[in-house]
Amino acid sequence: MEYLDPLRLDRTLFRAATEWVRWSRRLRAGQVAPLGAFELHRSSLGSRCFAQVQEQHEADPLRVPLARWVFRLAEARINQGALLEQAAFLRVALLKVQSEKEELTLAALKQRALGPPGALEERLGRRSALLDTITRYGDDYRRATATLWQRRLEVAKRLGLESPDEIELPIATSRALARAWLERTNDAWASLGADSLSRAIELGLDVRDEHGWPARINADSLRRLVDEGDLFRSLSLDPGPLPQALGGASFLRAMARVGAAWHDAASPKDQPFVVSFDPYGLRRRTAGARFALLALSPSFVKRRLELSGPRLGQHLRCTAVSLLCETRVAALRVLLREPAMHSTPRLLQAFEEDARLTYGVSIDPRLCGSLIELHPDDAQRFIGSALAAQEIEELRDAHDEDWFRNPRGIDQLRAETARPPVTKVDHVDFDPLFSALVEHLG
Repeated sequence: MEYLDPLRLDRTLFRAATEWVRWSRRLRAGQVAPLGAFELHRSSLGSRCFAQVQEQHEADPLRVPLARWVFRLAEARINQGALLEQAAFLRVALLKVQSEKEELTLAALKQRALGPPGALEERLGRRSALLDTITRYGDDYRRATATLWQRRLEVAKRLGLESPDEIELPIATSRALARAWLERTNDAWASLGADSLSRAIELGLDVRDEHGWPARINADSLRRLVDEGDLFRSLSLDPGPLPQALGGASFLRAMARVGAAWHDAASPKDQPFVVSFDPYGLRRRTAGARFALLALSPSFVKRRLELSGPRLGQHLRCTAVSLLCETRVAALRVLLREPAMHSTPRLLQAFEEDARLTYGVSIDPRLCGSLIELHPDDAQRFIGSALAAQEIEELRDAHDEDWFRNPRGIDQLRAETARPPVTKVDHVDFDPLFSALVEHLG
């Protein structure tokens, strides 16, 4: 086997990954076109290169991070056609929706279903009708999603793995942890009384007239909420497109993206690319969740959102409900990984059963894919929330309630980003996350 230059490959992967991130953002914006970088760097993004990396000495510190990046980009290159087809069905193809009296993409229809205007009962009825419409128009996208995930398993086997899980999962018990989280939080979710999917979505969105968040979602307004001391000193953030403001939950997601961007910006630039950044981003997801969980801190809410008295209590409760819903849906996505990779009937059956467990109501399996999208890093998104809650507990013990503005707390956070990101964990403690949520559910 020919000689592999790890540092040269690292530079190639950096260039390919940079273009891949930009391409992925263009796909989400509906700009569906092939990525030239995949062909330009084809020799570094395939089974031969992956095998060469795997043959490197186990003591080589670049072996594992190189393998993770080669696998991630090779899988995207090989499955580019399926990714393009999926994006086209979601964001380009126009559907003649008679009830809306216009042509809409499936993505626009979904966005409209999540955030219809009007009073509560009007919103619930309108959302229910739009969700029914999605079940009728989402067949092509659902098939494309199933095909993509089945191909992901084929690609992994072509590269010599039993499953993508060997590379992607941050902990082997991710699936068991997801099911345990749904079971543990089931009583808390059931107590909220969601008697329909529309109502469950309403609870998760946290739609209120006065929620205390800024008027608009943008990087500058969110950064100002947490920019105290030297937390953001000399950092240029690139959180990418931020979510539309549909409710308090939209701000939590935006805060998580800003937190992930903070992690990326603070990561060391004097180390190889594959060492400083991981393609599945457990550390960046954890950092993002840490930012979002600030909204459960009474000290932060009083100081930065200027809420007190009954409004403070309402904010904490509604935020806890949103995060409870978000973490349960994250667990659902982890549960759907394995069936998605094996067969469409298996995926639909798992969705019907596990979505009912997640939301507490029966859900049409045809919503699989269009309502609940799957991502290769779903396990990192799920596990990251638990790790973030645990870290916040430790930061609070060391630096008091205002750890996010304590100079020593900020120094600790900045110092942590100088270390290579953790990609695998042996144990995850969900107790801090559970306690943080139930404390405010009341």
